[in-house]
Amino acid sequence: MRILNLAAGSILAGSLLAALPSAAAVISLDLNTCITGDCSGGNVTVATVTVTDITGGVTVAVENKIGNLSNDVAGSFIDYLKLSYSGSEALSSASISNYSISPVGAEPDSLSDVSFTFGDTTDASYDFQITLAFPNGNSDGGTHRFKDGEIISFDIADIDTGDFAVTVDEDGDPGTDDTTVDISGLVHINALGADETSAKYWGFSGGGSSGGDPNCTDPNGCVDVPEPATLALLGAGLFGLGLARRRYRF
Repeated sequence: MRILNLAAGSILAGSLLAALPSAAAVISLDLNTCITGDCSGGNVTVATVTVTDITGGVTVAVENKIGNLSNDVAGSFIDYLKLSYSGSEALSSASISNYSISPVGAEPDSLSDVSFTFGDTTDASYDFQITLAFPNGNSDGGTHRFKDGEIISFDIADIDTGDFAVTVDEDGDPGTDDTTVDISGLVHINALGADETSAKYWGFSGGGSSGGDPNCTDPNGCVDVPEPATLALLGAGLFGLGLARRRYRF
């Protein structure tokens, strides 16, 4: 009877652990492939986009990393970002909230400084549905531009991380869509080097229609990563069975 009670207790504990909220879904996108313009800076990550599920929507964070380029980027900036979107929710400017930028005092520091547009657009032969346009004027000395090292963050209501999935071609031929990815995106970098050239960097994350690890880029599929609650449930069950067996033997 004690063995049965112990086993039942283990099952109950495992059930309670399984009922705990699982880790929030997160997808991370590195824009690291130069597809047009001045590509002399190399194929390096110039921006990282992180999308995290939250209650009632997602939080999107964009980190400017153009300092990774080998070009002189002292006066360079990102003037627009485009992202994939495949969700059924019709997005508008009212969908955006909680805009912020770091470090403190950086620009553009207001949602009114960033223009959000929604709808199908094609850029460098790739299709996108969300566009963020950042200030590019020099009337204020360029202080409102989105520069290296700055991170912007904002929320989009009523969608989740799964709504960014699209089909693309990861071989560089955008005319042939053959891989389902978690997200794709593109940035345009302006005022590169002394000649003030520009470049477009593209990227995708989560290649393989099976999903799983958001950093996987294997077109043959990725391995699903167990949620913490699932691992806890498995551990509690194994522990209970092992203890019950030991008591039975002795």
